[in-house]
Amino acid sequence: MKIENKKAILSMISIVLVISLAVPLSLLTASAQVNNYTSYVYVSVNNQVVGLDQELTIITWTADVPIQGAGQTQGERGWKNMEIIITDPDGVNTTLTIDKSDPIGSGYVTFKPTEKVGTYLVRAYLPAHSINASSTAQSNYSEAYSPILSFEVQAEPVPTRSDAPVPPAYWTRPLASNMHLYHILAGNWIGGAANQWPQGSANE
Repeated sequence: MKIENKKAILSMISIVLVISLAVPLSLLTASAQVNNYTSYVYVSVNNQVVGLDQELTIITWTADVPIQGAGQTQGERGWKNMEIIITDPDGVNTTLTIDKSDPIGSGYVTFKPTEKVGTYLVRAYLPAHSINASSTAQSNYSEAYSPILSFEVQAEPVPTRSDAPVPPAYWTRPLASNMHLYHILAGNWIGGAANQWPQGSANE
Protein backbone atom coordinates (compact mmCIF):
# COMPACT_ATOMS: atom_id res chain seq x y z
CA MET A 1 0.00 0.00 0.00
CA LYS A 2 2.83 2.37 0.82
CA ILE A 3 4.46 1.78 -2.54
CA GLU A 4 1.19 2.48 -4.34
CA ASN A 5 0.75 5.71 -2.36
CA LYS A 6 4.26 6.79 -3.29
CA LYS A 7 3.50 6.13 -6.96
CA ALA A 8 0.30 8.15 -6.73
CA ILE A 9 2.12 11.02 -5.05
CA LEU A 10 4.88 10.98 -7.69
CA SER A 11 2.26 10.99 -10.45
CA MET A 12 0.52 13.97 -8.89
CA ILE A 13 3.82 15.85 -8.59
CA SER A 14 4.62 15.15 -12.24
CA ILE A 15 1.22 16.44 -13.34
CA VAL A 16 1.62 19.60 -11.27
CA LEU A 17 5.10 20.23 -12.71
CA VAL A 18 3.89 19.77 -16.29
CA ILE A 19 0.99 22.18 -15.73
CA SER A 20 3.22 24.75 -14.03
CA LEU A 21 5.60 24.71 -17.01
CA ALA A 22 2.85 24.81 -19.63
CA VAL A 23 0.94 27.76 -18.19
CA PRO A 24 3.76 30.37 -18.43
CA LEU A 25 4.55 29.24 -21.99
CA SER A 26 0.93 29.61 -23.02
CA LEU A 27 0.76 33.06 -21.45
CA LEU A 28 3.95 34.12 -23.27
CA THR A 29 2.59 32.89 -26.58
CA ALA A 30 -0.69 34.66 -26.03
CA SER A 31 0.98 37.94 -25.10
CA ALA A 32 3.49 38.00 -27.99
CA GLN A 33 2.60 40.73 -30.51
CA VAL A 34 3.21 40.11 -34.21
CA ASN A 35 2.60 42.88 -36.76
CA ASN A 36 2.61 42.18 -40.50
CA TYR A 37 3.24 44.99 -42.98
CA THR A 38 3.17 45.30 -46.76
CA SER A 39 6.37 46.97 -47.94
CA TYR A 40 6.71 49.59 -50.69
CA VAL A 41 10.04 50.53 -52.27
CA TYR A 42 10.88 53.19 -54.85
CA VAL A 43 13.79 54.08 -57.14
CA SER A 44 15.06 57.21 -58.87
CA VAL A 45 18.07 58.31 -60.93
CA ASN A 46 19.89 61.62 -60.84
CA ASN A 47 19.89 61.96 -64.67
CA GLN A 48 17.49 60.64 -67.28
CA VAL A 49 20.21 60.76 -69.94
CA VAL A 50 23.92 59.96 -69.52
CA GLY A 51 26.79 59.26 -71.88
CA LEU A 52 29.01 56.20 -72.02
CA ASP A 53 31.55 56.17 -69.18
CA GLN A 54 29.55 58.75 -67.24
CA GLU A 55 28.53 57.90 -63.70
CA LEU A 56 24.87 57.64 -62.78
CA THR A 57 23.57 57.76 -59.20
CA ILE A 58 20.61 55.48 -58.44
CA ILE A 59 18.67 56.14 -55.25
CA THR A 60 16.18 53.88 -53.46
CA TRP A 61 13.94 54.38 -50.43
CA THR A 62 10.98 52.75 -48.71
CA ALA A 63 7.60 53.99 -47.57
CA ASP A 64 8.26 52.68 -44.04
CA VAL A 65 11.12 53.77 -41.82
CA PRO A 66 12.93 50.71 -40.40
CA ILE A 67 12.04 50.17 -36.76
CA GLN A 68 14.71 49.87 -34.12
CA GLY A 69 15.47 46.27 -33.24
CA ALA A 70 16.13 45.04 -29.72
CA GLY A 71 19.67 45.95 -28.70
CA GLN A 72 20.13 48.38 -31.61
CA THR A 73 20.86 52.08 -31.44
CA GLN A 74 18.96 54.55 -33.61
CA GLY A 75 21.93 54.71 -35.98
CA GLU A 76 22.14 50.92 -36.36
CA ARG A 77 18.64 50.36 -37.69
CA GLY A 78 18.13 49.90 -41.43
CA TRP A 79 17.10 47.49 -44.18
CA LYS A 80 19.64 44.84 -45.17
CA ASN A 81 20.62 43.61 -48.64
CA MET A 82 18.50 45.94 -50.74
CA GLU A 83 19.12 45.44 -54.47
CA ILE A 84 19.23 47.65 -57.55
CA ILE A 85 18.53 45.63 -60.71
CA ILE A 86 19.66 47.26 -63.97
CA THR A 87 18.62 45.79 -67.33
CA ASP A 88 20.64 46.87 -70.36
CA PRO A 89 19.23 47.26 -73.92
CA ASP A 90 20.00 43.57 -74.66
CA GLY A 91 18.08 42.34 -71.60
CA VAL A 92 21.16 41.53 -69.51
CA ASN A 93 20.73 42.22 -65.81
CA THR A 94 23.27 43.75 -63.43
CA THR A 95 22.43 43.56 -59.73
CA LEU A 96 24.02 45.97 -57.27
CA THR A 97 23.54 45.33 -53.54
CA ILE A 98 23.20 47.87 -50.73
CA ASP A 99 24.36 45.93 -47.68
CA LYS A 100 22.49 48.21 -45.29
CA SER A 101 20.28 51.24 -45.82
CA ASP A 102 20.54 54.38 -43.76
CA PRO A 103 18.37 54.60 -40.60
CA ILE A 104 15.42 56.10 -42.50
CA GLY A 105 15.34 53.36 -45.15
CA SER A 106 17.17 54.84 -48.14
CA GLY A 107 20.40 54.11 -49.96
CA TYR A 108 22.16 54.62 -53.25
CA VAL A 109 24.59 53.06 -55.71
CA THR A 110 26.56 54.41 -58.66
CA PHE A 111 26.50 52.84 -62.13
CA LYS A 112 28.72 53.59 -65.11
CA PRO A 113 27.62 52.20 -68.51
CA THR A 114 30.72 51.47 -70.57
CA GLU A 115 29.63 49.65 -73.73
CA LYS A 116 25.97 49.75 -74.75
CA VAL A 117 23.85 52.72 -75.76
CA GLY A 118 20.06 52.67 -75.65
CA THR A 119 17.30 52.39 -73.07
CA TYR A 120 18.13 50.89 -69.69
CA LEU A 121 15.58 49.75 -67.09
CA VAL A 122 16.10 49.92 -63.35
CA ARG A 123 14.12 48.73 -60.35
CA ALA A 124 14.76 48.28 -56.64
CA TYR A 125 14.14 45.17 -54.56
CA LEU A 126 13.59 44.96 -50.80
CA PRO A 127 13.82 41.45 -49.29
CA ALA A 128 11.43 40.40 -46.54
CA HIS A 129 12.46 41.45 -43.02
CA SER A 130 11.50 40.26 -39.55
CA ILE A 131 12.53 42.67 -36.81
CA ASN A 132 12.16 41.96 -33.09
CA ALA A 133 11.63 45.23 -31.27
CA SER A 134 11.57 43.32 -27.98
CA SER A 135 11.16 39.78 -26.65
CA THR A 136 7.38 40.01 -27.10
CA ALA A 137 7.03 42.16 -30.23
CA GLN A 138 7.88 41.23 -33.80
CA SER A 139 7.31 43.18 -37.01
CA ASN A 140 7.29 41.36 -40.36
CA TYR A 141 7.76 43.33 -43.59
CA SER A 142 6.99 41.70 -46.93
CA GLU A 143 9.41 41.73 -49.86
CA ALA A 144 8.75 44.40 -52.48
CA TYR A 145 9.79 45.52 -55.96
CA SER A 146 9.70 49.13 -57.04
CA PRO A 147 8.01 50.35 -60.23
CA ILE A 148 10.36 50.07 -63.23
CA LEU A 149 12.16 53.26 -64.26
CA SER A 150 14.04 53.89 -67.52
CA PHE A 151 17.01 56.04 -68.48
CA GLU A 152 18.88 56.60 -71.72
CA VAL A 153 22.56 56.05 -72.44
CA GLN A 154 24.04 57.82 -75.46
CA ALA A 155 27.46 57.69 -77.05
CA GLU A 156 28.26 61.37 -76.45
CA PRO A 157 28.87 62.60 -72.89
CA VAL A 158 26.21 64.81 -71.34
CA PRO A 159 27.62 68.20 -70.29
CA THR A 160 28.05 68.51 -66.55
CA ARG A 161 28.03 71.52 -64.28
CA SER A 162 31.26 73.52 -64.35
CA ASP A 163 32.41 75.45 -61.29
CA ALA A 164 34.26 78.73 -61.28
CA PRO A 165 37.99 77.88 -61.16
CA VAL A 166 40.00 78.67 -58.06
CA PRO A 167 42.17 81.76 -58.69
CA PRO A 168 45.92 81.09 -58.79
CA ALA A 169 46.77 84.39 -57.08
CA TYR A 170 45.14 87.20 -55.06
CA TRP A 171 41.38 87.05 -54.53
CA THR A 172 38.84 89.12 -52.63
CA ARG A 173 35.49 88.71 -50.95
CA PRO A 174 32.54 88.48 -51.30
CA LEU A 175 32.26 84.96 -52.73
CA ALA A 176 29.12 83.80 -54.48
CA SER A 177 27.51 80.69 -52.97
CA ASN A 178 27.70 78.82 -56.29
CA MET A 179 31.52 78.98 -56.32
CA HIS A 180 31.82 75.53 -54.75
CA LEU A 181 35.53 74.98 -55.31
CA TYR A 182 36.35 78.02 -53.19
CA HIS A 183 36.02 75.94 -50.03
CA ILE A 184 39.72 75.18 -50.55
CA LEU A 185 40.45 78.84 -49.80
CA ALA A 186 37.60 80.05 -47.65
CA GLY A 187 36.41 77.00 -45.71
CA ASN A 188 32.67 76.92 -45.04
CA TRP A 189 32.17 80.54 -46.06
CA ILE A 190 28.37 80.20 -46.28
CA GLY A 191 28.21 79.36 -42.56
CA GLY A 192 25.15 77.81 -40.97
CA ALA A 193 24.74 74.34 -39.53
CA ALA A 194 26.26 72.48 -42.50
CA ASN A 195 29.87 72.98 -41.46
CA GLN A 196 31.10 70.36 -43.90
CA TRP A 197 34.10 72.03 -45.51
CA PRO A 198 37.58 72.00 -43.97
CA GLN A 199 38.87 75.14 -42.33
CA GLY A 200 40.31 77.47 -44.97
CA SER A 201 43.22 79.85 -44.71
CA ALA A 202 40.90 82.88 -45.00
CA ASN A 203 39.19 81.92 -41.74
CA GLU A 204 42.36 81.85 -39.67
